Amino acid sequence: MIKNDVITGNVEGSRIAAAFKKDLRTTDFKPLVYVTWIIENKLFGMNPRIFHLDNLLIHLLNSFLVFLIVEILVKRITPDNKSTLYIAFFTALLFAIHPFKVESVAWAVERKDVLFSLFYFTGILFYLKYLSKGKFFWMWPVALCYLLSCLSKAQGITFIAVIFLLDYFWKREWNQKIFTEKWPMLFPLLIVLAMFGFIGGGTSGFVVSSNVDYAKNDSLVYDPANISSLPELYKLFLLMNFRFWLFLIHFLLPVKMALVYPGFKIIKAAGTTIHLFPILTAGLLFLVIKYFKKFPVFVFAALFSGITLLPVLVLPGTGSNFLSDRYMYLPSFSFIFLISYFIIEKLNSQRMLMTMGVLTLFYFFSAFSRTSVWKNDALIWEDNLAKYGDDVYPLNNLGRYYAKELNNPQKALDYLNRSMAYSPNNMGALLFRGNVYGMLGKDDLSILDFQKASEQSPENIDAMIGLAIGYAKKGRNDLALEYFKKATGIEPENITVLQNLGILYCNMGNYTEAVNTLTKITNPDKVQPIVYYYLAISYFNLSDYDNADKSVDSAIKMDPSEDNYLLKSKILFQSGNKQGAIEIVKYLLSKGFKIDNTYRSLLGI
Repeated sequence: MIKNDVITGNVEGSRIAAAFKKDLRTTDFKPLVYVTWIIENKLFGMNPRIFHLDNLLIHLLNSFLVFLIVEILVKRITPDNKSTLYIAFFTALLFAIHPFKVESVAWAVERKDVLFSLFYFTGILFYLKYLSKGKFFWMWPVALCYLLSCLSKAQGITFIAVIFLLDYFWKREWNQKIFTEKWPMLFPLLIVLAMFGFIGGGTSGFVVSSNVDYAKNDSLVYDPANISSLPELYKLFLLMNFRFWLFLIHFLLPVKMALVYPGFKIIKAAGTTIHLFPILTAGLLFLVIKYFKKFPVFVFAALFSGITLLPVLVLPGTGSNFLSDRYMYLPSFSFIFLISYFIIEKLNSQRMLMTMGVLTLFYFFSAFSRTSVWKNDALIWEDNLAKYGDDVYPLNNLGRYYAKELNNPQKALDYLNRSMAYSPNNMGALLFRGNVYGMLGKDDLSILDFQKASEQSPENIDAMIGLAIGYAKKGRNDLALEYFKKATGIEPENITVLQNLGILYCNMGNYTEAVNTLTKITNPDKVQPIVYYYLAISYFNLSDYDNADKSVDSAIKMDPSEDNYLLKSKILFQSGNKQGAIEIVKYLLSKGFKIDNTYRSLLGI
């Protein structure tokens, strides 16, 4: 989040406008989430405690909305039920403390889970108000909540189906009116379909983590033998059923929780029994039909979970999105409702309180234990490895964490070597390890990894940049220039490419091209101080001292280092301001910085 330009303001124009452009026409479009982060940053800065606190507050508000919804639903089916408040209270309590909620609340980035659910639950309350009052006015806030939920997370698109489920629960007569009255819902539906790219062009598909894409070439890992030869449509159908039941079972018995579950290992372990899960789904649908009129709470729970999980189930099922806890944030509501209703209604008071007490304590302490790993990346991913063994995703992320966050390339290399040993073809490890070898000064090994990555994905920008930098460090400027030019041919405005290409031109003595390249970076907020340093050197060598002076001043403003001040002194000297040059050198000498004797002689110091 701290590197996200939309949140921090490193964008041209309004940040709110940028939020509504970010990921537009993809299903990762979530502008309202960015708006909340922008407001928090504006008021409190990038204070992580504020982001986490607001996630918790929204979650608690969601739990209260769950209480209100369940109270209304129970009163509808059993108006004189004396246990209504108990059912509503325990449903809200278990919803609040279930360990599956930890990921959505503790992970600041997952604001979308709690925010889209806030509008989703609010929309349900407004629709229940419409059902009880019968006034069409209430359909407009319902439609607004539908739009806001979708603008927070794509999973909100299922809301329109859920309100028909509420019609069933309300025991409404199914006639033409039940459909025509919902015409205000068409406006948000069409808007979000366009914004997600399902109509009018776009990706028309679900966004998957790039780390999964990097590893997909390893069929042994990401396409287990027991499903690899199946027709694609049947494979998708099979995995949808398999994951649906795993979500439910794991929710009821939340053990060995992790950030990423190794779907390939789980699918492989299931063997041929994976073909039984569609039969289980058919059995569930049979029970839904059988008890359609007799047990509305069961029917509501089964259908609500199925409807709200559907967008998740159609995602690719064997990568990092296989069984994420956060996907159950909203769908879990109906099953907690069913559990609370069954226990309170079917058991006597003593057994009911004992069962609910045990369940509450189990979920509470499981959630409390789970929060202990949500302190830093190392704890999260080490926990993942401890529970499920070596896997591409946690090993790659540990490598990246130790290299970038802790500046410990040797430790990073250990994890990336393990990742390569586990899955030799995974792109993520090749690219990360290539960078780590570069940090360690092992340029030949760095080039070798980037070459392998380039062979797998010839147009991969990261591989091209890595090869260019590696060859530049080896003194092969011709090859470095070749790869940088290939990269600009694919992404002409890639800032990393432009910065490094400009520096290369400067080192080669081609100062005109250096200036032309570095000045193509139009957003000054994204320029690193070293770029201004090399831009100043290039202007200096072109005898353009005014622009050299402006560039070095920008470098000093961002990084008041001795090297930048020394360059400033030399620019002043060449432009005729000898006294200014002398003052800077004297300042540097007072700080213990060593100045070349030749330059000191020129200044008469």
